[in-house]
Amino acid sequence: MPKSREYWKKRLENIADTQNKKADDYIESLELQYKKALASIRRDLEVFYARYANAESVNMVTAKKLLSNAEKEMWEVSFEEYRKMAQDEELINQIESMYSKSRVSRLKALEAQIMAQLEVLYRNLNTDLEALLTDTFTDTYYQTVYEIQKGTGIGTNFAIFNEDAVKKIISKPWKWGHFSSTVWDNKELLLDELEIALSQAFIRGDSIDKVIKAFNKRMNVGYSRVANIIQTEYAYIVGEATFKGYEETGVKEYEYLATLDTRTSTICRDMDGKVFKLSEKVVWLNYPPLHCRCRSTTVPYFEDEEFYGKRIARDHEGKVYYVPENMTYHDWYDKYVKSNPKELLAEKKHQNRHADKKQYENYKELIGKEVPKSLDEFQNLKYTDDNRWEQKKREFETIAKIKNKESYSDTYRQKMLDTYYDFRNAGYEFTDHSLNRFLGQKTGKGKKLFTKEDLLSVLGEKANYLDGDERVVKFYNDIAVIQNKDTKEIVSIVTRNKPKEGWETL
Repeated sequence: MPKSREYWKKRLENIADTQNKKADDYIESLELQYKKALASIRRDLEVFYARYANAESVNMVTAKKLLSNAEKEMWEVSFEEYRKMAQDEELINQIESMYSKSRVSRLKALEAQIMAQLEVLYRNLNTDLEALLTDTFTDTYYQTVYEIQKGTGIGTNFAIFNEDAVKKIISKPWKWGHFSSTVWDNKELLLDELEIALSQAFIRGDSIDKVIKAFNKRMNVGYSRVANIIQTEYAYIVGEATFKGYEETGVKEYEYLATLDTRTSTICRDMDGKVFKLSEKVVWLNYPPLHCRCRSTTVPYFEDEEFYGKRIARDHEGKVYYVPENMTYHDWYDKYVKSNPKELLAEKKHQNRHADKKQYENYKELIGKEVPKSLDEFQNLKYTDDNRWEQKKREFETIAKIKNKESYSDTYRQKMLDTYYDFRNAGYEFTDHSLNRFLGQKTGKGKKLFTKEDLLSVLGEKANYLDGDERVVKFYNDIAVIQNKDTKEIVSIVTRNKPKEGWETL
């Protein structure tokens, strides 16, 4: 039975309302972050006034005085905290560049502190917003596909979006460019406004209370601008995810659906109920958002649902299936999305992205070019190739032991690293112990010296013994190479005239 406009309105409005609630909750939590940043800036201002105020004010002459050596040392101590918070090379370089100069004014030092606070605030905002938009796109897209398949009773193959594909979509510039650049532009604008307010306060000789009041006002304006950016970007991403859902389910037309209440804009009221072809869709013209903080959405438009069912069966290649009306979203998601191996991988990568990024950075710092080139490649290795991942973990562990061994000289440590990768490139893994057995050979009576070529010759032979610890042994030419039975990692090297008692012949 064909579904009414009210049916689609209810279903698609529910999706939009759920997503908008997420945006509202995030904006509410963001307000607290702005208040914390303002509190930190306020403390910096109070310390500045306590040091340099005369009769409760600071004039521009005083503010522009150069820091003394003692003052500079105090400022440098305070900036250690910002260096740790920022975790941003560009910001840290700016701070260090300023303090490497011999002539730094009190005003510039204070402005740098304010800049550092805003940098931390906006960098966290940018990271959180990217994660929020990524989750929102994915959830909205699948919910839309589900509702249309459930409502029509017809299902077909549809695209599974992994995290990288979603990031490309949310990073695509639209009216104002990429959301990240918009956020950073707002940060720069707010910083300029605060610096101007600070200079004007010193010129007028304002008290600390007046300065804090002015800063509070500018920070509130900055927060409002960011809230505007978030809600508008959010509306855009929800709209794009809905549109992708339409494309994947064979919808050809959509109906504009305004949220009709006292806050609804005139342009959205006028667009309510109008029908457009998907091919005619233009954001900001006939597809939401039509303006900043737009709350409108769209619904699929079908003149004849029975005809739609026949058409979609023709339009899509592959399996056409029927979706029962009583099928829940979670059941649908488990059957048609999570059963897809690519989606399972994408979901695991997304869920573990923060821990994996930290692990990736640790690996990159320790083994450099030997680590995959990107976090995405690192996660693919970790979750799709167990053998290579276990090998990479062993490499990390061995290199960590070599680099952290305090008794090694720099020359010997580098020799260990070079030798490890020489053998690794030849197809053999060595532990730090076996490397020491090779590089630390001692001369003397009864001692047999062996070269890299000697080792490679032995390694090329078949294992002929098993030791008491269930490790395989290759014993040839008085050289015994002992390997882990499962991983084939070379764990030790010894020289002997004959096999050791207790070795089991293979």
